[in-house]
Amino acid sequence: MKNHLLSFGNSTRQSLNSLAMEITHPNRLWLYHLLCWVFFGAASIPVANAACHSITNEHVDLRVTYQSAPSPALSLVIYDDEQEQGFSTNEVFIVGGESARLTLPAGTPFGNAGESIWVLPQTSIPDLPKLGISGEGLPDGLFADNSVHIRLIRVDGPGHFILWQTLGPGQFEIFMDSRNGISAADAKTIGVDAHQHVSWGFTTSGLYRITFQAAGVLAGQSQPVTGPEHTFIFHLLPLRPFENWQATNWPCECNPQLISPGADPDADGQVNAAEYAQGSNPLLADVHLRPQATVIWHDGTPYGALIFHRSKSATDILRLPVAASQFQGDSWETLTQIHHLEDLGEIERITIRDNQPLNQSSKRWYQLRVQSIP
Repeated sequence: MKNHLLSFGNSTRQSLNSLAMEITHPNRLWLYHLLCWVFFGAASIPVANAACHSITNEHVDLRVTYQSAPSPALSLVIYDDEQEQGFSTNEVFIVGGESARLTLPAGTPFGNAGESIWVLPQTSIPDLPKLGISGEGLPDGLFADNSVHIRLIRVDGPGHFILWQTLGPGQFEIFMDSRNGISAADAKTIGVDAHQHVSWGFTTSGLYRITFQAAGVLAGQSQPVTGPEHTFIFHLLPLRPFENWQATNWPCECNPQLISPGADPDADGQVNAAEYAQGSNPLLADVHLRPQATVIWHDGTPYGALIFHRSKSATDILRLPVAASQFQGDSWETLTQIHHLEDLGEIERITIRDNQPLNQSSKRWYQLRVQSIP
């Protein structure tokens, strides 16, 4: 959600849905206009129905698997030896509790002494997952050098990702590091039927979606066999409020058309940033909490006003109600006069009045802008 701006009635028309409200003096026709209405899709996008599993302290592996038909391809799963089950994208998320946070000593390649890093270590810690790399189960002799590779493709999250192995005191072999960009060099080689323990490092807490791809060259051939990209979810606690909201609604989902701030998975014309700000359900097409323009009376004088709902838990966003006499242009004024505030439990219903009263010739437009706090 970083640097995402949602504007109801955005005159730049850059947001995925734009809602503007026009009101006039109560003695004239009172209008409510929906303008620039753009749906993210023609219909809602179905959410994956697969069971979602959390990994909190188990020993699991990122395992490479192979299929020969209909064409040779490699895949990746999170494999749980104890359950003898592999979990693919949209089926699992991995949780690093607050004990994953470490303070860096001097002399490491992971940051300055005294800085924090969140680590799922290669050694066993009772309350943290132990996540290895595995080529177990791959056919012997099928791949050149009897090995395959796991490539880092993308890191979506609040910080950077580093994969390494500690060889001894002060000795580290880094396989993947997004701090200096991602290239073909960000890869880990694993032998057929081999298993290695590695450390998974994150430069800050938060919700990460990390995408990998497996590749290998079949014996006697020159072109690599690859497969689809696989994205896996990591929670490095504590999560930020919007990350926690995403994790609650889509615990195992990686599709940005469902989970991003600008997505509208229930196709109700309200993107996720708006649903989060007002405390509505992003999976249920429901517009009863949407901002509304109205007319209120203050000291015997009519004013235009904007009614909106505010989620108390959405503490990492700014809400900016504004008004203007013309929809186009830069004459929008910030509204600060709260006329009424109603506590509804987890949300508040706020009526904020215009800075200027209505008269017989008034025409006023209202917007509610929602922006994340960096």
